[in-house]
Amino acid sequence: MKTIWKYEIPIEEKFEISMPIMARILSVQNQQRVPQMWCLVDSDKPVKTRKFIIVGTGHEVMHGNLTYIGTFLVHGDMLVLHLFEIMD
Repeated sequence: MKTIWKYEIPIEEKFEISMPIMARILSVQNQQRVPQMWCLVDSDKPVKTRKFIIVGTGHEVMHGNLTYIGTFLVHGDMLVLHLFEIMD
């Protein structure tokens, strides 16, 4: 069954999230000051772990094969962070 799921984004340089394979990331935004990612998933599919990194504006991007997901603000909108998926 296709539904939209929400995943909280931890404020860590690297992290992993398990979601059904072929999940499509729709949006990254804050909800009540907490960064969230919404994905269109088929809940009947098996789960796969996906890897992500967060890079601050002005910081060096240390990984090569990345897909940009979105940008969000934290700490009273004082810190701008950019979310990328690490593509294997």
